[in-house]
Amino acid sequence: PTRKHGAQASMRRRGTAGFARSLFLRRSRPLNVWKICREIPCRGLCGSKVEDYFSMLEMPQSFALDLKQLEANYKKLQQKHHPDQYATKSMQVQAEAEEASSSINQAYATLKEPLQRARYMMEREGVEEEEGEILTDPEILMEIMEIQEQIAETDDQDSLARLLEDSSKQYDETVNDIVEAFAEGDLQRVKEKVAMLSYYNTIVSNIKLKMSVE
Repeated sequence: PTRKHGAQASMRRRGTAGFARSLFLRRSRPLNVWKICREIPCRGLCGSKVEDYFSMLEMPQSFALDLKQLEANYKKLQQKHHPDQYATKSMQVQAEAEEASSSINQAYATLKEPLQRARYMMEREGVEEEEGEILTDPEILMEIMEIQEQIAETDDQDSLARLLEDSSKQYDETVNDIVEAFAEGDLQRVKEKVAMLSYYNTIVSNIKLKMSVE
């Protein structure tokens, strides 16, 4: 049987929903911004004045971010709040510095990755992404199944490299779709595209993992 027929048989056995759930990459929710900061000279960057990760890292409230500027702001802020700066302070201040540094790291980790950034923005908009959000387009599911089967069946590095290139292109196109959806305020489309991005993120990760162990 052809690869496509094998994918179709697999989908029939497991069902569309079962297959989609098997590809879903479980996410971890972003941590809250740090809560207190008494003696650390944060100049309004911590405590109740910080409402979100964008404000913390002095970035615009937008899915489309300048990643170089994000990294520069992160490094500047992290250097300012690094726990080593407060080694001679009280234990309480040192603990607050640790909390601030951890929160800065979490904010940066969330905003620098498109998938985590989109999920964070959806959460702030009150859009719930159900665990195991399922794609309903059978053509897309079939395409994903075929790619997964190709990954499982090949050990050839050139073939894996081509799969990685194609899947990365799909990933980037989906990110661009999310940029447009957020700009248009179409949160339902955002939700659908984030589910798709989750699958492509899993595929790209699986290919890179297999390439690294061959």
